[in-house]
Amino acid sequence: MSGRRFTCAGEKARWPRVLLFLATCAMLLIGTLFLQSGVVLAASTDTKQTAGTLHALFTRAAQESGVPEALLLAISYQESRLSDNNWHPSIDGGYGYLHLVKNERVNTLDKAAQLLKLPADALKRDAAANIRGGAAVLRSQAIELNGKLPTSLNDWYNTVALYSGSNSRSIAALYADKVYELLQKGFSVETKSGEVITVSPQQVQPNKQTFQAQVVSRMAQSPQLPAGCTNSHEGVEYPDAINCIIPPEIGDCARSSEHVICNYDSSSSRPDDYPIDRVVIHDIEGSAADALNIFLNPKVEYDVSIHYVVGSDGTVYQVLHERDTAYQAGNIWYNHHSIGIEHEGYADTGYLWYNATMYLASAKLSAYLADKYHIPIDTTHFVAHGATPSPAIGLSNHDDPGAYWMWRYYLNAIDKYSKARQTQLKLQPFTLTLFPESSLKMYGGSKPTPANFNYFYIYKEPDTNSPLIMDTQYAYQGNNNIDALKSYVFTDIKRDQGHNGYMMYKINFSVQPDPSKPAQFVQGWLAVPDGVKVEFGAFGRLVKLHSTDGNDVKIYGSPRTFSSSSYVIGNAPDGALFVSPEKIAEDGSGRIWYMINYNHRQAWVPVDELAEAYRY
Repeated sequence: MSGRRFTCAGEKARWPRVLLFLATCAMLLIGTLFLQSGVVLAASTDTKQTAGTLHALFTRAAQESGVPEALLLAISYQESRLSDNNWHPSIDGGYGYLHLVKNERVNTLDKAAQLLKLPADALKRDAAANIRGGAAVLRSQAIELNGKLPTSLNDWYNTVALYSGSNSRSIAALYADKVYELLQKGFSVETKSGEVITVSPQQVQPNKQTFQAQVVSRMAQSPQLPAGCTNSHEGVEYPDAINCIIPPEIGDCARSSEHVICNYDSSSSRPDDYPIDRVVIHDIEGSAADALNIFLNPKVEYDVSIHYVVGSDGTVYQVLHERDTAYQAGNIWYNHHSIGIEHEGYADTGYLWYNATMYLASAKLSAYLADKYHIPIDTTHFVAHGATPSPAIGLSNHDDPGAYWMWRYYLNAIDKYSKARQTQLKLQPFTLTLFPESSLKMYGGSKPTPANFNYFYIYKEPDTNSPLIMDTQYAYQGNNNIDALKSYVFTDIKRDQGHNGYMMYKINFSVQPDPSKPAQFVQGWLAVPDGVKVEFGAFGRLVKLHSTDGNDVKIYGSPRTFSSSSYVIGNAPDGALFVSPEKIAEDGSGRIWYMINYNHRQAWVPVDELAEAYRY
């Protein structure tokens, strides 16, 4: 995601945790009926469940609140794919299965806590409390709108729109439309505990007769599109995009020095000689509607923006002109040289979100960008937000789109739609690149599964029972893992001494134990499972660092010359070898810089810090 949001989640946070049942029993025992005025009806819906399951928590909440069970499940499916998202907040501060939100615009979290007479923190980490809380809010909102609970599933439409929390009534309508589309089509999902929850197609037609009066009375455009968007494709650069381009009077920071509520710089502030040479791949940490609500309303969050948003249904929304500078990569050089694409979903549970429809829609967009701007098709130039470096010491970084983004699948799709071809691996001594099948094939049919996990971890010893080279608390900084299709220097190979079925490669890397200090060069043991294809070659060339003053070589977060040492993000010793996928000329000065795979992220060294024989 753009701007300041980051997910601090390590290896263990990404895998299924303790089963929910024991954690929720206490909440179920102390739960009391919170019925208020109005008729209460138990849900009548075709759903399948087993007692003692997550589904049972939804059944209990439906019976307790009078909110139809199928509606609760559909809202949860839209918000989280029936996942707790490891209890990390979404882009707009929403938690858990029913996305209880607390931000400047809306506060359903505290409202739910008040209705249940529970601490708000309980609803941020307990499944039963979270689901009951969402149901309580829906019940309260329905009574607020209608004076009583609706007696038909058709009549919950306005309540669902209100529950979206959007301050744009048309985005609220988009949200409600998608919930009812789920109800009409039905859906099935496997939870992280292995439980399969199925909602059969419902015979439902949402009642929108009072929608105009209650929700969109001041909106002239179709409620099918977010506010600020139009059905016309006129004005967009990508022909298949919906036009949601922010008017400059709303968001352009370059328009006036006094315009402090803004979220991008128009093309007039980008020098003509700054090439667009990469695309930054993000996930939203929420839905497409969540993202559009943020990006189209700078007063909500004034330091984030993006060029394109891709929904899980394949819809592409253009939010900025391509030569506008979006506040998206967390690094001004990358912002000046890239186009950002947000994707619906969450990094920690990407296997629930990243489906074939979204991949292919995004790949077609990326192919268009590759052809238009002559961008090479590789992970250097179609770069994860999680692979972009901090510009300076002490600044946080992101890890999206995370371990479940299937880079081989995605680049192959771009290659299919583009006139260009993918960058080819070069035979280079002492280098390796991983080509896992988990990054190529969707093991879940039309979407990934947990088996599509594509991070590979690095240990202190050639033993997977030894500690990781860095505490997982800082995994979001790329301190202990690498991704597919990234090339590294290795100096030794051993079989896993922990007898866990891995081949161990000693690679050149770096760690940053203290985020306020530069990263340090280390050698660690990369664990590669049997069956993962290892190519002894690199996307790029081998380079050797050369110290000009006898001290460690300085590593930078962007190819720009600074006098301040705060822009030195790391160090490496004289003679250290790295893979360099790219060299460029510095904006303005023409000084040559080399990009290196320094850890999980990209980093930069100037030409005078390379041994002459290794320059290319």
